[in-house]
Formats: sequence, structure tokens, C-alpha cells
Amino acid sequence: MALPGKVSLRKAMKETGGVISDLATHFSVTRQTVYRWMDHYEMRHELSAARTNMREVAKDVLYEKLIAGDVGVAMFVTRHLTADGEMIVFSPEVLRAMEVLGIQPSEAVQQFETLVKAEAQKKEMATHKTDSKTA
Repeated sequence: MALPGKVSLRKAMKETGGVISDLATHFSVTRQTVYRWMDHYEMRHELSAARTNMREVAKDVLYEKLIAGDVGVAMFVTRHLTADGEMIVFSPEVLRAMEVLGIQPSEAVQQFETLVKAEAQKKEMATHKTDSKTA
């Protein structure tokens, strides 16, 4: 396919949330071709903005479903969002390692929660022992 216009590429980037493989599918080209086009127009920096916008839209949808009482969404939010509403994000290296181990991200979050709770309980018990000795 011939190089699309900058406006067309920018529009597709917004529609796909800056996901390169989706852009490639949209234009029926390889991901490498999309990267070349972005370099041609010096647009790589715009990927981050498109991805941020996609995350904001996803958050809005989650919040709407949560308010509507969707239990599945409620479970997702409690497992994947921090107290300030930010997504818990795994690095690409950790995602690859989890894939090798056959662990789903939701399982990793559950295991992490269990570990943190256990460590907090140990610390509380140690604190109570110290407090009772000094009393």
C-alpha cells in the first residue's frame, strides 16, 4: 500500500488507540511499514497520546459499568486499579515471564495480594509482640 496521508494516519491512530498491530491491520500492511510511515511523518511521539486517550476511554467505560452494578467489572477494578484509579501495569518483560510460567495477569495480582496480606500480618504480629514486651 502507498503511504497514506498524515491526516489519515493520525485518524487511524486515534481509532486504534495507537496499537501498532491494529494500525497495520487497518491498512493491510506490516507493523514495520506503519513504523516507517510514522518515521516519515515524524509522528512516533503521537503514539503515546493515542494510547493515553485509549486508557482514559477504557477507564470511563469501567466506571460506567461499575456504577451500573456490573459485578465482573467490580472484580476487575478491585484487582487492577490502584486506590487513585490508575491501572496496575506489568512491564513487557514480566508479561513474557508470566506467559512462560502459564500465569494470567489476574492470577499474578491475586498472588501478589495474598503475599502482601501475609507479609502485613507477619509485621502486625511482630509489632504486637514488641508492644506487649514493652508494656
